[in-house]
Amino acid sequence: MAMKQIQLIQQPVRETSISWSSLFPHDTTTITGSEMFIKQLTALMFSCITHIRGIFPEYAFEDKTLDDRKVKLLKGHYECKNAYLMTRWLKSAFKALDSQYMQTLILELLTLDDQPLEYYAVDYTYANNEPSCSFRANNRKEK
Repeated sequence: MAMKQIQLIQQPVRETSISWSSLFPHDTTTITGSEMFIKQLTALMFSCITHIRGIFPEYAFEDKTLDDRKVKLLKGHYECKNAYLMTRWLKSAFKALDSQYMQTLILELLTLDDQPLEYYAVDYTYANNEPSCSFRANNRKEK
């Protein structure tokens, strides 16, 4: 009796190569440029955290290369419902940022029994209508 061979066909990973200067605008001296930079930096941060922590499956991310550094960015497609919801949540937060309502954006990771494990926060300020941000992280287990 002949055994059938099953061949798995793996779709090639589409990797896009971009530079930091193409991802982040050069002109951060304008309010619009600063807002765009802050949004892109925030999205990159949350994408990297969710990938490193294994929050979403691998197919929820797309491969990007930034100046020879590989990063994973959330796709925002409906293939993974929770990743899609997170990208929608970030877009809503960015609308609040545009209106200068956003003060802090927090991603808190919980244990299976809903105990705080760690959190990541982006604090936004708007001095003279110019946005800026700072990042905080806290591993609750270290306390």
